Formats: sequence, C-alpha cells, structure tokens
Amino acid sequence: SKEEGDHLLWCEQRLNELDGQTSRLNPLWSSGSLGLGIIAAAAGDRYSMAFVAETERQVVDHLDGHLDQLPAADQRSRELVRAMRADEARHADNAAQSAAQLPKWVGGLMALQARVMTTLAYRF
Repeated sequence: SKEEGDHLLWCEQRLNELDGQTSRLNPLWSSGSLGLGIIAAAAGDRYSMAFVAETERQVVDHLDGHLDQLPAADQRSRELVRAMRADEARHADNAAQSAAQLPKWVGGLMALQARVMTTLAYRF
C-alpha cells in the first residue's frame, strides 16, 4: 500500500539523516513477504486478512519496542515511529474485521520468524 511505501521511505530518510544504513538483507525480506502473501492469498480472503491482521499486530509490538529503546531526546525518530505505529494498528483493525481466526501456532511461527529476521537485520 502507499502507506507501507511511505513508511519505508521515512525510515530510509531518517537513517540517512543519522548516517545509518538499511539492512543488506532487505531484498530477501521483500521477496519473502511476497511469497508469504501469495501463500496467504491462496488460503482465501478470510485467512489472507487474518494473516494481515496478525502481521500488523506484530509490527505494532515491534514498533512499541523501538519506542521503548529510542532516546527521549530523539523526538524526530519517535514521531515517525508513532505515526507508523498508528497506521499499522489501523491496518490490523481493518483487516481483523473480515478475518478468520488463525490457529495459535501460526501466530507463534510468525513471531519466531520475525525474531529471526530482526536479529539478522541488526547484524547485516
């Protein structure tokens, strides 16, 4: 969506302002997301929406972690993360309205995958 593209752009711009860099693994994450989206779509609309809702809920939790770790003085980064968090929470709520219930193990597997991805992204 346009908002997701905006989020990526905001992060890249802020990283540039801070002389940081994105993970070299970003192309892998994008490819993996596309593949998971295809699998979710094949499961049907209600399960696809359940996958989106769970993904967005986990993103909200991830962004909450960033807010906990960001220095209080870095108001620019905090503002961007809060804006992204609000968008992602809205996406989760919207998707949940038409979603099936995912089995708990699917959410757990998604959380494990996210932990692996974030750990690797910090290193590479």
